[in-house]
Amino acid sequence: MSADNGGPTTTGDGIGSSNYPLRGGKHSIWEGGTRVTAWMWATPDLIPRENNPSIGKNYTQLMHLVDWLPTILEAAGITHAFPPGLELDGVSHWKGLQNGNNYKDRNFQFRDNIYYGYDDNSNPKNVGYRNKWYKIFNRTGGSPDTWSPDDDGDDKAIYGFELWENCSVDSGFTLDANVTIPLYNLSSDYAERHDISNQNQDMVKNLLDEMHALQATGVPQAKNDPSCPAITHPVYPNVGKIWEPWCG
Repeated sequence: MSADNGGPTTTGDGIGSSNYPLRGGKHSIWEGGTRVTAWMWATPDLIPRENNPSIGKNYTQLMHLVDWLPTILEAAGITHAFPPGLELDGVSHWKGLQNGNNYKDRNFQFRDNIYYGYDDNSNPKNVGYRNKWYKIFNRTGGSPDTWSPDDDGDDKAIYGFELWENCSVDSGFTLDANVTIPLYNLSSDYAERHDISNQNQDMVKNLLDEMHALQATGVPQAKNDPSCPAITHPVYPNVGKIWEPWCG
């Protein structure tokens, strides 16, 4: 079971969720919009209970939602050859989950990078990229970009939410006249408060090159098939209009 995004806070379908202490929420690619919780359960024949330090504990390997499919395939003993050009982006974490993450590298044994956002329909492209602990944005992490309250009871909340007090937001390294590329170290600054791009310009350029190389491997987002019939929303007596799978 896994969440699909951080809780909505102040924009879009904002309902007052808290992603404390992370920055941002649903609709953004800040950590508050993308770092989510998940849990899993398996029978003892799949994940042994004895001498397994992972039982009831946090699994600390960097993992993306696309990793679940290859993980589940390996757990089920299924080997599948995907057609050329349609290989999975995910990697299996099954061995790490089985053996209690018993690796010297407890964070990046299976994957060390993440590509954030989708860029087919945005101009300019507003995406992010992470390699191990370092994360950049091609401009910004989007909105919302505020911090959820810590509910400290000091009555300083504004419109139902409160920014972290005395929290400075640094200006980022300017790549050219139109593009600012912020950089964050998530190991020491998981709340994305301090942009360190100006002090690490070579790292920013290297990460940007990696991000662009990954972008070049992308497959264009599917467009609606013009032969599909018009979308309809069936109406059920007890719940009203609903969404159903539709010809794509």
